[in-house]
Amino acid sequence: MTELDPSLLAAGLFAPVVVWVLWRGQTVSVELLRTRLLVLTRHKDQAWVYAIVSWFGTFLHEVSHALVLLLSGHGIKQFRAGVEKGHVTPATMRKGPVSFLFFLVAALAPLFLPPLLVLVLLAVFLDPGLFTFAHGGPGLQVAWDLLVSFGMDFPLRLVRDLGDLDLARPAHLGVLAAVLLGIPGARPSHVKSRWHGPEGDIAVLRARIRENPLPFVAFLLILYLASFLTLVWPEAYWVPLQAVWAMAIAGIVLALFGSLWWSLAGLDGRVTPWLAWLGPASFVAVQVAARVVALPAGTTFLQVNLASLAAWLLVALVLGAVARRSKG
Repeated sequence: MTELDPSLLAAGLFAPVVVWVLWRGQTVSVELLRTRLLVLTRHKDQAWVYAIVSWFGTFLHEVSHALVLLLSGHGIKQFRAGVEKGHVTPATMRKGPVSFLFFLVAALAPLFLPPLLVLVLLAVFLDPGLFTFAHGGPGLQVAWDLLVSFGMDFPLRLVRDLGDLDLARPAHLGVLAAVLLGIPGARPSHVKSRWHGPEGDIAVLRARIRENPLPFVAFLLILYLASFLTLVWPEAYWVPLQAVWAMAIAGIVLALFGSLWWSLAGLDGRVTPWLAWLGPASFVAVQVAARVVALPAGTTFLQVNLASLAAWLLVALVLGAVARRSKG
């Protein structure tokens, strides 16, 4: 039996701390995405795009809360999703530690359900081996090696999958739509967010923990003790935690991807409205041309998609220089 040395004891704290750091990174990444989306509100001819994207993000955010509340038996009394904010009210507030745990999961559900939706779509339509996880063992060094390997390989695989989307296929186009429309809702409501006051998810969760801290402390203790499963059954510990890591890393990668996409769309806002459509049109033109013109053997969808984005960027920059929108 493996000796209970300090390294093994410290390993019990490692994975949960990594989850917290990754969720913080995801929150910041999605806030960046929301900031880039706000650029679209500067002009009326782009504001409708913001309204659609923001509504879908808010809707999926609230659905994430509602789904966990329904599955945990709390029920739904009120459900509302708007362009700027939404609200879900449980029908009943059950008591007890198990109910508190479900409330904890419900409050944090937007962190993992929207990325999980995209990961499932990618696994079904593009990359069946996306959820292949490594099997570690006990000890802090093993935990660190798993994180380094997983934290490098998984994001690269995810970026490659996004680059390999064939946008002429409805299923692949649906994956792109899920990323662009769903990921803006993949973070809890914030106390200091533009539209969320002290009623935000984090604020409510903190209030519940202050009212009854013992279930939360017990949950953290159980999470710590679960690490000792690595002594006899490492898969039971590492596979679920790697799944949580995967959703958090996906949330970060997809939010950064969305930030770049909507930043590119924001460049069209500098162009006089009657020419602004040429940027996205150039993206579509390259996609169409790649399918009607004989391309060199070995051309990949990644190359086609990068060429499409480059064409959009070039047209937007040129038009922004020669046909800039009047400030009036």
